[in-house]
Amino acid sequence: MNQNLGTFLKGLFTKAEAARKDKEAVWALDYLQEKGEYSADELKKIKRSKMFVPATRVKMTTVQSQLKDLLFPASGERNWGLKPSPRPELHPSVIENYRNQALQNGQPFSKDDVESLVEKKAKESADAMSNEIADQLVGSSDRQSYTSVCTSVIKQKLKYGTGILKGPLVREEFREGYIIAEDGKWTLQKSQVKELRPFFEAVSVWNIYPDPNATNSTSLEYVIQDHIYNRQEVRDLNDYPGFKKDIINQYLRDNPEGDLDSKSSYRIHNEKGGSGRKIENRYRVYEFWGSLSGEQLQSAGVDIPDEDLAEVFPANIWLIGDKVIKAVINPLEGDSIPYQFDYFIEDEDSIWGDGLPTLLRHPQKALNSSMRMLIDNAAVSCGPQAAVNASAFMPGEDFRDIHAFKIWPFKSIEDARNAIHFWSMPSYTNELLGLVRVFNDMVDDMSVPRFMSGDGSQMSGAGKTARGLSMLIGAAHQILKDLVKSFDENITRPFFRKMYFWNMQFNERRDIKGDFEIIATGSSVLMAKEIQLERMQSILGITDNPRFEGWVDDERLIKEIFSNLELPEGILRNAKERDNWERKNALQSARANVSALVEEMEQRGMDVNQELAQMLQQQAGQVLPEQGGQNEAGGFAA
Repeated sequence: MNQNLGTFLKGLFTKAEAARKDKEAVWALDYLQEKGEYSADELKKIKRSKMFVPATRVKMTTVQSQLKDLLFPASGERNWGLKPSPRPELHPSVIENYRNQALQNGQPFSKDDVESLVEKKAKESADAMSNEIADQLVGSSDRQSYTSVCTSVIKQKLKYGTGILKGPLVREEFREGYIIAEDGKWTLQKSQVKELRPFFEAVSVWNIYPDPNATNSTSLEYVIQDHIYNRQEVRDLNDYPGFKKDIINQYLRDNPEGDLDSKSSYRIHNEKGGSGRKIENRYRVYEFWGSLSGEQLQSAGVDIPDEDLAEVFPANIWLIGDKVIKAVINPLEGDSIPYQFDYFIEDEDSIWGDGLPTLLRHPQKALNSSMRMLIDNAAVSCGPQAAVNASAFMPGEDFRDIHAFKIWPFKSIEDARNAIHFWSMPSYTNELLGLVRVFNDMVDDMSVPRFMSGDGSQMSGAGKTARGLSMLIGAAHQILKDLVKSFDENITRPFFRKMYFWNMQFNERRDIKGDFEIIATGSSVLMAKEIQLERMQSILGITDNPRFEGWVDDERLIKEIFSNLELPEGILRNAKERDNWERKNALQSARANVSALVEEMEQRGMDVNQELAQMLQQQAGQVLPEQGGQNEAGGFAA
């Protein structure tokens, strides 16, 4: 029966693999285009210059860096959050404990007190849960951080049109941390006991085979992920709970040189158009997530009661060849398939999206062709062409060897006149440069403008002013806003919902548990910051008006502006540094004034010391009466 389930799942994989063939051909072109290489078929057609303009790679790098900055700002601000539900619940035992304490102290504990307690505790638990999840997202020596994983997801999303985040799953690991040793020094040490930690990773599109009938992640019935392992990695599966050691070891004995067909449709073959390196001594292990009947699971050794054999269960099955090496009911609550799909351009008829290389395919080809024509034309028009009458030369003379002061032996004077004729090929450099600019602008129009990557050479008009440039950048952010919003809806919200479920199910801390909602704040924070920065710039214009002088706290305003611009710490002076700077500037200004005054006195032939003494006496005389008047006024008031 084990083999029957394995055969059934292998059949599902074969169908999903066949349905993905057309998309693999597109991915192969995307891969080469992003890398800046021609396919083998294209190279056969190109006879001269083979230059490839890396416009797609530049645009991808620009969008990727911009998206990462927006989703994971340098300030450390989170693009997600937890908040209590509109009507949160609190464990009855907690309410009962507070009621008993109030009664013992002789204090009333009304319904309003219960609601206030529930609201307060729910907020505290939500904050504690947020901090716990944030700690779980930090990387360690053997796993990537959430930010690093999402960077890979974003890159796949831009490159192939679909980014995939897997998790959270359950994994046991030793936790590393610094502790204070007996000698008082901080020491890095692993905990002695394994603890459950959420596991998540980015998965390449080349390793995912989803249900071919699904058009989005919510309509998936199953997903199969393949893993390419060496012999030791397959053997290491025995160390994880639930894997069948005897079946794994027997399969390794039966297939000592691996089972991966190097001529299969695997990534390395497709990306290189069949010219990739050969894969040897590797095994293909399949990981299935989806729904199976109780009867199918029971045949694989899962303990299913007979009365539940007709029921459908979310399952996780691992195969090698067609042998089931692990079969369990999905232990995770909330979702049967732990994959999140995000898209650059979503296709309503397919589970797969289209990437930036696909979007720029034709402009990139046209740009390459224009540049090749420009180089080819420059190559033939940079010097004269020559027509040679070979019979006019003496035997053995090499007319291809041309250098200064060369002596040309001809058979006759007539031969000398008609032996060589030179003419110039026409140059179309300006026309071809115009064509290159047209397709360069088309690439800009279909992606992001050049100034987003730091190229200001094309800026003109409004772009030459700070205000105008800010407006242009705001308009260019429209495509980024859509991508951030898509990430919020397809990755952030479902992933952190599952992280919340994970902690409610597996975390032993009771103080973090409660009834919460997930908030995805990436797009809202981006738009709020843009609006706020525009308003702050308007406020700066208002505060320059003398009528409103003194009404705005300049220090708080400039701090808020710098915070929204996410500039690094240390640029803005603190109050003490600013006071020192003002005193230094005042002292320098005073010295400059005194120097100018002394120089003027010397030019007039005046006694500098005498004049300065008189000026100081006059100033002292003006100050003392004022102080006296103030004292008298103070005394009168008293």
